[in-house]
Amino acid sequence: MEIPRTERAPTTPSGTLVRAAFGFAAFGIVWSAWTVAAPEVQSDFGFDDSALGAIVTVLNVCALALLGVAARASSRLGSFRTARIGLLLLAAVWAGAGFVGVSAAFVALVVVGGGLGSGVVEVSLNAAGMDLDRNASHPVLGYLHAAFAAGSLLFVLVGSLVVEAGGERLAVFLAAALLVTCMSFVWPPADHEGEVAPGGRQAGRIRAMRRHPRLALLAALAGAGLYSEVSIGTWSVVYLRDDLDAAPFLAGAAAASFAVSMLLARLALPRLLRSVTPIRVALACASGLIAAGLLLLAFPYVAVASIAFGLVGLSAGPLIPVAMQLAGAVLPAELETASAAVNTLGYVGLIAAPWLVGWLGDVASLQVGLGTISVAGVVALGAGGLLSRAGTKSPGTPT
Repeated sequence: MEIPRTERAPTTPSGTLVRAAFGFAAFGIVWSAWTVAAPEVQSDFGFDDSALGAIVTVLNVCALALLGVAARASSRLGSFRTARIGLLLLAAVWAGAGFVGVSAAFVALVVVGGGLGSGVVEVSLNAAGMDLDRNASHPVLGYLHAAFAAGSLLFVLVGSLVVEAGGERLAVFLAAALLVTCMSFVWPPADHEGEVAPGGRQAGRIRAMRRHPRLALLAALAGAGLYSEVSIGTWSVVYLRDDLDAAPFLAGAAAASFAVSMLLARLALPRLLRSVTPIRVALACASGLIAAGLLLLAFPYVAVASIAFGLVGLSAGPLIPVAMQLAGAVLPAELETASAAVNTLGYVGLIAAPWLVGWLGDVASLQVGLGTISVAGVVALGAGGLLSRAGTKSPGTPT
């Protein structure tokens, strides 16, 4: 399906696109901050893999609980203003975590406050990005998600280096400072150009998926991508340091191959979508996830893991922007609802990954847990196949 664009001349100002990109970059910093902090939390508290996975699962449940509220807030306040509120909450959470240090209060702050802030930011930023993409002369949502990968890459490298130098608390303060810096650029554009304007009434997420079953299939694509992303984001450094005995910075650098490849994939995505249909891109990505999971299962070496992480980045990176672009085409007048609907089922992947991979890490090994990324690839392959088949029967269905 050709992603619908407005028939008027392009009206997406470059300044608005840059503002949104800073918001996505800030969110990437938040994700990688937890990636860097997770091994320290695990070692200081003596958590096993299941307990650490349960903590991240609670964080994602908190985010899921706020998706509907975030959609309504974004509809009433505007997507950029809502995103700033969420980013401000996340900055306060990480600044507070730096003051309390690695403690029970640290875990509570990051899990509850970080989860709630993430839910707000997830919906509002994607709604803004979908609207920018719709009004542009060519796809731009891939560029915005590339900014997320760039923010994640920046902090996973810098944060890991700071931690290796013994500055765990400094790394947390650095995350908060970078988050505030990025947030300072996320101002609502004049006259709401390029953002979802406030005041629209949004349908419920579940009701929207019942009316448009394609949203559920698109959510399955996003869920497979999110499962793979959070599996690497939560467990890559832990796996490399604890199971493969890599030094902190080496583990961070190897894990960064995921962020680098995801960044490159998302930068290439807008140009790729000019010549390849979105569903074909999704099917290719699903195959890549299957291959990456099998690589991780077969070869427990740092070099091979780095290659597999890179393949996950190349494969998972395009799935979420593709799903969001097509969801915006299904509900062009209700972008917040489309974003919240895809994220609702997509968050099943976020909730499942930390606990499932951690549990498998305890009963078998993290190598086996990370190998479940191949199962996520099978899910994405099935969803993409159903979307492609539906497209041959009904005009306007993603193909």
